[in-house]
Amino acid sequence: MPIMSRGARSDLSSVFSLPSLRSAGAAFWQRAFASDFAWKVGETFATRVFLIGVGVVASVMVARALGPEGRGLYAVAGALAGMGVQFGNLGLHSANTYFAAGNRRLLPRLAGNSLAVSAALGAVAVGALWGIAFLRPDIAPLSGTLLLLTSASIPIGLAYLLLQNLLIGVQEVRAFNRIEIVTRLLSLTLIALAILQGSVSPEALFAAGLAASAVGLARVLRRLWRLAPVIPRPSPDLLRAHLVYGLKSYLACFFAYLVVRFDLLMVQHMLGMRQAGYYSIAASMADLVYLLPSIIGTLLFPKLVARATREEKWRLTAGMSGLVLVMMTGVSGAAALLARPIIRLLFGADFLPAAPAFVLLAIAMIFYGVNNVVSNYLASLAFPWFSVLIWIVVCALNIILNLFWIPAYGIMGASLSSLVCYVLVLVAQVVYCAGWRPGHEN
Repeated sequence: MPIMSRGARSDLSSVFSLPSLRSAGAAFWQRAFASDFAWKVGETFATRVFLIGVGVVASVMVARALGPEGRGLYAVAGALAGMGVQFGNLGLHSANTYFAAGNRRLLPRLAGNSLAVSAALGAVAVGALWGIAFLRPDIAPLSGTLLLLTSASIPIGLAYLLLQNLLIGVQEVRAFNRIEIVTRLLSLTLIALAILQGSVSPEALFAAGLAASAVGLARVLRRLWRLAPVIPRPSPDLLRAHLVYGLKSYLACFFAYLVVRFDLLMVQHMLGMRQAGYYSIAASMADLVYLLPSIIGTLLFPKLVARATREEKWRLTAGMSGLVLVMMTGVSGAAALLARPIIRLLFGADFLPAAPAFVLLAIAMIFYGVNNVVSNYLASLAFPWFSVLIWIVVCALNIILNLFWIPAYGIMGASLSSLVCYVLVLVAQVVYCAGWRPGHEN
């Protein structure tokens, strides 16, 4: 991408100057806690916490009803379905939010594309599962009815994910949260009914969750119909632009995901399963610390896309970055101070060696949280390739640092590597925002 001309750089420098950032931050803070956005963040955070609780209850019920072997089959089916949705979405859920936020009139075509893509990619994933089952039944993880149910869950899960993000794009946050709650509670209820009726098998309990997902998908479609009462029809031209944006988002998220997840694999390989167990606890707790900024980023993104100019986008980004910085400093600081008693209470004294690694990851989440806001700003500018390349570079750097620091510092080395990487990504993206012109502006 070309470097800006001197005149353009001078104009934009006023946006990124310290006085500009201070004024943006001050104006933002005056409105932050009284705004509709703050209420939506609060509602969504409460919803996520509630859903985590529902998930824990469902997991306990399934484990007690099925026992270790049945729970294992149920978990494999869930993992395969989740992988099909995760790797099959191609970043189109982010593209849906981007295009819907930019032009609400695209909703029918975006919904049509989402349904078509879900059917096509779901068919590919299902074909792969059944191909393995027929060609190599000795290595196939599932068979019979459970394989059939898992196959059905992939296109349904894809459609649910893609269409849900259309609701986020048009800022139907309350409807999004309500559908999530109803779907999870229905799943829990159906699982409980199956257990009470004596229909206890991995197939029956997985079918209960699948039925709830289908109901959730129907509710999303009904809500979209109310917003745009037009029959969804695919649009090949829109889909091409959709796929380009989605691919960039997909790659960036994939390599960002690897920064933490690859740490665990390297710890296991270099230090053994015991240390990997400690690090998995630290990483899981860090995920919970990151929950709030992830919600803020999700709800902020459509607002940024809807802003007409880059300056308006940046002022909103600057104010929100300051808010997230303060909030995450408090949350991460409290989590770090309480790490040992929390670990002792939840996991037992045997897992206390995870505490120092978690403290470093909690600090890392401060930078990762602020970076999430900046990343959404760049995503609102049609997702420049820089946002992808920086994560590829940092992912490679993380592996190199781990090769040296894990043997030297144990699991603390893995946490330190993540911290360094998140700091570098934040600095690089802020410098990029200040000094370069994106190829497309909304």
